[in-house]
Amino acid sequence: MEYTDAPFTILAPSNAASSASAETLLLLGERASSRAVRQHLILDEEIRLEAMLAGGPQRRTTAGGRDVTFRIDEDGEEEGET
Repeated sequence: MEYTDAPFTILAPSNAASSASAETLLLLGERASSRAVRQHLILDEEIRLEAMLAGGPQRRTTAGGRDVTFRIDEDGEEEGET
């Protein structure tokens, strides 16, 4: 993957949401690892908690083309879904 000076957001899935371990990705090789990273990367934007609190749920598309929605749950925790 190429690096950029532009802002970006990396989504960190919870253990329950993660379908492939780091060991599995290493075994699958660079191409699969790159694909997994793109599914968890939003380019040209930093998603900030303050914006989520002020504006409610926000929808974005990852570099891999996956649509995700972010919101704050009733406990004040950030959560995202596809």
